[in-house]
Amino acid sequence: MNTPSFYTYFLVFLAVAGMLILLRYVSRKKEKRRQEAADQQYLQSVKDKKGGENPYLPEMKADTGLSDDDQQNIAAGANLAFLNCIPLNTLGTGTAMAEVKIILEEDWGIESRDHLLNTISWLEGKGHRHYFGVIWKVMGDATAIEKLHGDVKSTGDKTDISWYADNIASGYRFLQEAGCFANGSKTDALTWDLGRAIALCRWGYDRQYLNEGEALYHIRRLGRQLRGHYTSWENLSENFMLGHVMWSGRLDDLANLHREHRTLLTAPSSPWVQSAIS
Repeated sequence: MNTPSFYTYFLVFLAVAGMLILLRYVSRKKEKRRQEAADQQYLQSVKDKKGGENPYLPEMKADTGLSDDDQQNIAAGANLAFLNCIPLNTLGTGTAMAEVKIILEEDWGIESRDHLLNTISWLEGKGHRHYFGVIWKVMGDATAIEKLHGDVKSTGDKTDISWYADNIASGYRFLQEAGCFANGSKTDALTWDLGRAIALCRWGYDRQYLNEGEALYHIRRLGRQLRGHYTSWENLSENFMLGHVMWSGRLDDLANLHREHRTLLTAPSSPWVQSAIS
């Protein structure tokens, strides 16, 4: 009996390898089509709901004891406040202490005043927009994205730049098709960082990590940065949504975020309707 030659083994190896590559390619194509179909479904849900009613409306308290300017600064963080069903013009959120502890400790890993202040400082000074900015400059250039991914990884930073880039691309396309980022508006995800920092100040006040003066000091600084940076509440809100999808990768959440975005821009009870951004 003749023993199969090395050449025969090599041909078998090539055939198996080729089949595996083909199967992987087909699998990726199927996954891409599935994701595109899901994206279109969610986008259609956005369009269907664009003029519909929200399950709840923005809540504004009549007597907050805060100046109009302070209420405007708090309103700069309205995206996350509305998402959590808390008033949009008060310092305290009215959230039960047990729930505040869960939000800070489990969602943010914050268990002390120092950790709270460090997190607020990171969001203001760097945040996720640091990654957004460098990615946005090379969007559409796969080679540059791959190099950037490698450069970041070489510093010991485990952030998946390629994943972030994919999320930004699909999220931006989704939001543009939903009518966002028109007329050369800013694209920088600043609200995603500073808007969340405003919410942390409010929860930090609830948790008694910050007193009233301290919480308002930080909120004034953060809110004025946002109100000075954007020329409309709409563009401010768009950059919260874009930062969110970069971080989460969940296009399905955009339907809800965009619906709330439209409600904040149109509901008579919204602070964004009651006064201009500056």
